[in-house]
Amino acid sequence: MDLPPCDYRVATPRVGTFFCRHARLHTAHNLVDESLCRHCEWRHQPCVLPRLVPADPLAPPQPAARAAPWEYISTARLIDDTRQLAGRLPSDLSGVAGIPRSGMLPATYLATLLHLPLFELCREHGLRPLGHGLRLANAEQRVGPLLVIDDSVHGGQAMALARNALRRGQSQPFCLFAALYPRPEAVGSVDLYARPVAAPHLFEWNLFNCNQTATFACDLDGILCQDWQGDEERGEDYQQFLDHAPPQWLPRRSLIPLMVSARLERHRQATENWLRRHGVRVRELVMGPWTSVAERRAQFDAGQFKGQAYARSACRLFIESDVRQARAIFAATGKPVLCPAAQQVFQ
Repeated sequence: MDLPPCDYRVATPRVGTFFCRHARLHTAHNLVDESLCRHCEWRHQPCVLPRLVPADPLAPPQPAARAAPWEYISTARLIDDTRQLAGRLPSDLSGVAGIPRSGMLPATYLATLLHLPLFELCREHGLRPLGHGLRLANAEQRVGPLLVIDDSVHGGQAMALARNALRRGQSQPFCLFAALYPRPEAVGSVDLYARPVAAPHLFEWNLFNCNQTATFACDLDGILCQDWQGDEERGEDYQQFLDHAPPQWLPRRSLIPLMVSARLERHRQATENWLRRHGVRVRELVMGPWTSVAERRAQFDAGQFKGQAYARSACRLFIESDVRQARAIFAATGKPVLCPAAQQVFQ
């Protein structure tokens, strides 16, 4: 008897043998027979981590390729790539659903750009409308496919959970699945994408709350908070800045192992208070050993000062606000340095 249809099972040239992408039941690249795959169907096992079918499922798995250099993608680039993707979408889309959280960025922009209803699609609540304001109040309801989009696809877990969330709903709309930046190995898990982006990569909108954050070292002024714009680092104005500097990035998901700042050591207490107030945790905070601003100006060498701390650490990346200093730190250490102002990783 033939097995019932399954989106995650693919027949191989060997009769009675399948490649199955139900991650919790089968090991990657292992083939299964009819009895095992029928066991999948009987248990209605959800596919939590879909894997692409190897070019030849009967061939042994290939060794992992050497990691590519870091690639940095800004929020402005995400908007541009989303606009480019919009030109390749069907004209009869009925709405746009984002996969929280980062998928809501392109979803919101597309829904606004294409004048379509916006939805959220998450594991806990399924598909939920997010409202459309007055501009869509009298718009004609479309009956075309629903676009489900995320910013990226790494292994496919979030996309698989989105598919399962749709299956659990009372109605199952016809959907197109898209991602802006899937890994090359994961392009088969979506119908549309902007371009494949290999790991490791860095997204501006998720820079300090991604899985790699625990391996980052960083600057303070110009990264976590705005730079001081005054001339002299003294007096009441500078103290007000230390206490109330406007934040830019706030790492809250994990502890920052190393932060290096050219602020003078005497400002450590005010700096730690600011970090604590904004929920930023730091294991090691290195501050300038100089006794005055004049002494720092005479002796400061970014490559030496920041590079020494970075070089002796196990951190994989340093995030620096100043382009010249970023180049100097990389030259001194030979380790990657990201400068968001230059939208570049020196490596």
